[in-house]
Parts: sequence; C-alpha cells; structure tokens
Amino acid sequence: MFSNLAKIPWYAWGIACLVIAVAYVFYVPLPSPTYDLRSQVRWKFVVIRWFHPLVWVLLAAACLVMQSGADYAKPLAKGLAFSGLAAYLVFIATLLIEKRSAG
Repeated sequence: MFSNLAKIPWYAWGIACLVIAVAYVFYVPLPSPTYDLRSQVRWKFVVIRWFHPLVWVLLAAACLVMQSGADYAKPLAKGLAFSGLAAYLVFIATLLIEKRSAG
C-alpha cells in the first residue's frame, strides 16, 4: 500500500496534492449551475465548500509524512490517508443529498 507510486518521490506527490487542494479552494463543485451555496444550512455549507480541499490537504500531509522516513511515518500517514477518505465520503454524501434535494 505504501510503495512509492511510479517511482516518484513522496514529496512530489505531496506537492501535487497541495496544488490540487489550492485549485479546489477556488473551484467549488456544486450540485447544479443554479445552486446557491450561501442559502444552505451552515454545516452543509462548510462540508460542500471546504471538505474537498481538506481531503487533498490530508493526502498531501500523508505523502509528506511518508517522505520523512521516520519510524512513526507509516502509521501516521495511514491515519491521515484514512482521515482523508472519511472527509471525502462525508463530502460526497452531503453533495448527493443536496443534489437530490435541489431537484
């Protein structure tokens, strides 16, 4: 699971994840073009607006921890990666719920 993908260093994967996170700070995936994000319940606004960049930040952190090569790197990176997965699942579930309610 933690072998270096395509022989690219972990820090390069981490930087790529950070670039994607920054891109998603400026681009917000919405259920439809006419969807008004600001009219939503506060927790839904936070989830839809910020959880997708959070996923990429957590993945970047996991990659950068793996790059350190310390004894604690693998368990910590695995925890960060699974936290990213949990954030992504919450994001997708909220987005689907909003898509269904937006009609």
